[in-house]
Parts: sequence; C-alpha cells; structure tokens
Amino acid sequence: MTSSSVGGEVITVTATGTAGSLTGNYAIAGGNTCDGDTGTIAANPVPAITASWSGPYDPEGDPNAVLTVAITQATSASADGTFALTGNLTFANSNCSVSGSLTSAFIAGPYLVVNGNTVESDGSAGDFTYTQVFLNNSGTPTSMTGTYSVSDGLCSGDYNTATFTKAE
Repeated sequence: MTSSSVGGEVITVTATGTAGSLTGNYAIAGGNTCDGDTGTIAANPVPAITASWSGPYDPEGDPNAVLTVAITQATSASADGTFALTGNLTFANSNCSVSGSLTSAFIAGPYLVVNGNTVESDGSAGDFTYTQVFLNNSGTPTSMTGTYSVSDGLCSGDYNTATFTKAE
C-alpha cells in the first residue's frame, strides 16, 4: 500500500495478514521531516461499539441518576478514518433530562467524541458533550470513561466524570 504525497512525503506499507491481524514494515520517502524513516507495524481489528452503554452520571450531585445510550457505529469509515456514531439517550431518576439523541459523534480507535441534545422534563431542549472519552480496551471494550457536561437546558452547568458500561 502506498499513500498519496503529503508534504512531499510518501508512506509505503508492506504487510501480510492472518486471522484478522496484520504485521509488516513501513518506509517514508521524500519531504524534509521523516524522509528515510522505517519501522515495523502491527494492526488488529477493533470491534464496533454498537450496543447499549449505561451508568450513573451524577447530575447535580444525584448518584441515582442513570444515563443509557444506545449507540450504533457506522460500518464504514469516513475519509478521515473515523466511524460515525448515532444513538438515543434515556435518562432514569434525573431531575431534569428525560431523553435525547447524539447529534455529532465519532470513534477513532479507543477514543470517542460525543455531542448531543436532550429533551428536558419541562419540554425544553438542552445540549451536552461527552469528551475525553476512552474505551477501557479497544479490542474488547466493556466500559468507557469521559467528561459529561451540559451547556443548555434545565441541567445546564452539570459537569462530571462518567463511566458507562456495555450491556451484555
């Protein structure tokens, strides 16, 4: 496999695969930064995170509030190598949020970026982000941890580290 020229640099990868993994070598030619760099590579498949993920998210100091996110991961990567995520949210025992959806979300390896909106208990709309999110294991993920924060709506100002566990 040979890349297009980026800044005058071309990356060539020679790899072989067995049982879902790749191993091989790479070489970079041209440009001023990495010309002549070589090394070995290894790659393993990363499963889709399509599933329900849930856990406490502690809005306004309420440890009984639970958020469940039903995530669907796109089957094909975008041009930048990320996989789009779509999904719906269900809140239990929340003082302000009832439901919601992902509006802009993606995964790249073990790293996620999630933005969404919520429907509040008074019918108004809210916005949230779940940032700096990492899967506990990209090969067999069972949980994800990141910062959940709300910028609009009844829960505006909520901010906490939240860990969501994959439903089995």
